[in-house]
Amino acid sequence: MLYIDRIKNHDDDSTSVYRILDITVILSILFVASYFYLGNVTIEYLYAAVSAVVLFTVTTEILGVYRAIHRTPLNEKMVLIFVSWFICVSLLLSAAFALKSTEFYSRVVISWWFSTVPVVLVVARWSFKKLSSFTISDSGYKQKTVIIGATPTGLKLAEEIIKHKHLDLDLVGLYDDRTLERLELSDDELPTEYKGTIEEACKLAKSSSIKNVYIALPLEATQRTKQIVNSFADSTARVFIVPNFHVYDLMQARWGYLGTLPTLSVHDSPFYGFSQFVKRAEDIVLATIILLLISPVLLAVAVGVKVTSPGPVLFKQKRYG
Repeated sequence: MLYIDRIKNHDDDSTSVYRILDITVILSILFVASYFYLGNVTIEYLYAAVSAVVLFTVTTEILGVYRAIHRTPLNEKMVLIFVSWFICVSLLLSAAFALKSTEFYSRVVISWWFSTVPVVLVVARWSFKKLSSFTISDSGYKQKTVIIGATPTGLKLAEEIIKHKHLDLDLVGLYDDRTLERLELSDDELPTEYKGTIEEACKLAKSSSIKNVYIALPLEATQRTKQIVNSFADSTARVFIVPNFHVYDLMQARWGYLGTLPTLSVHDSPFYGFSQFVKRAEDIVLATIILLLISPVLLAVAVGVKVTSPGPVLFKQKRYG
């Protein structure tokens, strides 16, 4: 029986650490503030803390705070953290006023909690980022990286590595066994990152000077990709396969799983699951408001249609979409 394990996300381990950190910060700041200002932690504050953790977890998941942690600029993550906490605070305050439970909470404690949590979360992430790159003063300590395949995908990948300095990757070069004729490039068009053959890249990897190998060959070169993967097997380098999905229109694409097999939907509806419910509710609410606003105009049009033609005023038709 063929069995394929679910592919693990590259950020899974770090994501767990950050989730635990965020929950710890949210709980500890409220409990400490309550204890030092009031002398104890009442059950109401426990309810507030648990509610905040749940709301913050859901909000950060929707906004993608924990997605691609190491590949997203820190300033973008900071903005998402503040937005997530603002949404969380707004919902908590709305619930407290709706339930008329504000009298159970100290304004000083709650104000301190609301204002301190996002700052601590941001400072913690900034500190971790600085600690992880503390010894990186030049490219000598960055992870040396090679790209296999002078393909459009490979060239794009090289551009991304060079552009995004926060990735801490040092691009050693592009390597490809194909001649200039097969690459359909002239000497002038050959990218400056091109360094040599794949065998030369393997030698570098086996000398432990290469940390990352990205294979950017066409999807149809499956057999060749397997051979290259095997050639790097006895090195300490991490090997990644970069599929050339750019040949497809991926405006509505999304990852999914069919059992344990990963799938990529090239043509997909953005309205699926909870999004479908939101879209339907939005359609009903907005349509109702608009109909009420333009009802005088519609009434005049209906009268004009009835007077000038024998056809019905209302027209219904099934449409695809």
